[in-house]
Amino acid sequence: MPQQDSQPFRDLICRLLPGLTISEVARPSGQRIVYFGNFGDATAADRETWGEHAIDDWGDVVVKVSSGISPEAITYLQREIRILNGFDSNFYPTLHFDEVYSQDPASEKALENRLFVTVEEFIQSEPLSACQGNYANEATIVDLLIRLVEALRLLWDQKPPLIHRDIKPDNILIRVLTT
Repeated sequence: MPQQDSQPFRDLICRLLPGLTISEVARPSGQRIVYFGNFGDATAADRETWGEHAIDDWGDVVVKVSSGISPEAITYLQREIRILNGFDSNFYPTLHFDEVYSQDPASEKALENRLFVTVEEFIQSEPLSACQGNYANEATIVDLLIRLVEALRLLWDQKPPLIHRDIKPDNILIRVLTT
């Protein structure tokens, strides 16, 4: 059974990621819990814990937590992360940090399930499912399809190719342009 969001679980995530303030949780979907937050209130001790990671530069972040996944799945995800971090592309968010956790840092007790945690750049966006009306004519639809193929081609051109198996309007994020 996948991990459920709860206040004790959020507290654990904040212990694992010192200085994290969770502001919101995404609605449940799939096998992960997704939190939104930032490190703006991190203490000097929190920053020191992070070492070379410049948490002050991260701004708003998305924290994704997968629970109880197999070592093979973790290896696959880590390969994906290495590849995505190698892209010079605005199609994908910057990944700031990833780690596998097996113990609570406060108690040093083993966790019931291994956690795979990533911290990535938050991109102001909305799912395609929420803005489908913006793609109501041939020109806008073709432009969207071209951009989707360009983004996915980066994955498909890998040897072996990375395959995204859950492409749907809820998983396609359209950047919201800010002025």
